[in-house]
Amino acid sequence: MRRPARAPQIPEHTYETLSVQNFAQIRQATVSFGDLTVLVGPQGSGKSLILQLFKLALDAPEVLSALRDAGHTVGTREEILDVYFGQGMHHAWHKKTDVRVGKKTLVPEKLARSRASKNASMFYIPAHRATLLADGWPSPFARLNADTPAIARLFSQNLFALFGDPHDTELSPCRGD
Repeated sequence: MRRPARAPQIPEHTYETLSVQNFAQIRQATVSFGDLTVLVGPQGSGKSLILQLFKLALDAPEVLSALRDAGHTVGTREEILDVYFGQGMHHAWHKKTDVRVGKKTLVPEKLARSRASKNASMFYIPAHRATLLADGWPSPFARLNADTPAIARLFSQNLFALFGDPHDTELSPCRGD
């Protein structure tokens, strides 16, 4: 018998502010998140990077646990940034980079020591979500290759956990009587 899928637990009325300076193409950005936050800007302006940084800051244990479970090495700042954002992205984070959620500073090298896994507090739907489906079904994290951004792999894994294995005769969470 399959365990019921756990949906991300999102605290009600938690509003956070993300501040980013000098990361990739983002020179300075401050975003205050609410129940619904919409980011609008030209392609390549850093909207997805802002959301990925926010996800990493809020849910680093979940992110790193999923990466480790998929066989990735995430022991250094460079490894974390390259696996999470994409190959070569560790160069986007330099000595002038400053990322904060509220008053808490995101320090990638400290994340590498994180071993505990926890439930996600942010459910992020990536822009490239349609590329994650095979025959109309989400793939588990480990079945997607490293070319697929980690944030997209986490999204697909969450959907897979919610709906189960497509080869299973009993679909979840919908049950017929």
